[in-house]
Amino acid sequence: MIQVDEINQSINELLRRSHAYLAIEPLVEVLQPTTLYVDSLEEPCLFALMDQEAMILYLGGHTEDEVKYRRYLKQVKDLFISNNKPIAYLQVASSNPLASHWLSKHYSAFIIHRGERVLYTYRGGPLSIKSDTSHLEVISRDLLRRKLNNQDGLVNEITSLWGSVESFLDRGFGICALKDQTLLGWAASETVSKTACGMVMATGSTYRNHDLGIIMGQAFVNESLDKKIQPFINLWADDEEGRELAHCLGFERLAAYQVLVLKSNY
Repeated sequence: MIQVDEINQSINELLRRSHAYLAIEPLVEVLQPTTLYVDSLEEPCLFALMDQEAMILYLGGHTEDEVKYRRYLKQVKDLFISNNKPIAYLQVASSNPLASHWLSKHYSAFIIHRGERVLYTYRGGPLSIKSDTSHLEVISRDLLRRKLNNQDGLVNEITSLWGSVESFLDRGFGICALKDQTLLGWAASETVSKTACGMVMATGSTYRNHDLGIIMGQAFVNESLDKKIQPFINLWADDEEGRELAHCLGFERLAAYQVLVLKSNY
């Protein structure tokens, strides 16, 4: 495998054919703190892309040569899943059943979750936001300085996705719902590229209700469209509440892929 410093046309075409291109596009644009490997610079057919902030490893591409693919998986293991990686856990995402089978066989004792994730994308226009007693506000530096009730959950989520609050404020965006000095919930970007952004959403258990999720989702969609970027949602396949919310907001199912979550000390 060869590490990529600059993406040429062949590599770009390979990545665009990926099952999860919407999710990896922001990583491809920056390549830092992202690591990308391919099997060939001129005629690539396989890649491994590591999001070092969210600790997600995307495996993609296709080859009919099973020996070549198994060699590729062994190289992936040596590059990203070795015994000395100081990480708490790693999500490995792939649409190839052989990858899931190989990883399950070699790391069966370290798998803490396995499942399918599904990408939903929004192709419509601006949404009319439902009325509500809560107040919607953009997530900003000024808002975070106010030390709102329930703010720790938002800060923890932002940090887990972006590495730091500063990184999120520089490159991401989001909407939160407030009532008095209490943060009821938020819809925030987990990734942002020039053309697309992923949305994550949460509400405090005390304030959890379907309408609040719809209101924040509608506001996030409109904010995305104002920025001329396409919103998408990346859910676990068994997330019935998330799937229902995506449907209510008008998102369409785009693609699915398998994920293994490995714990540390491989």
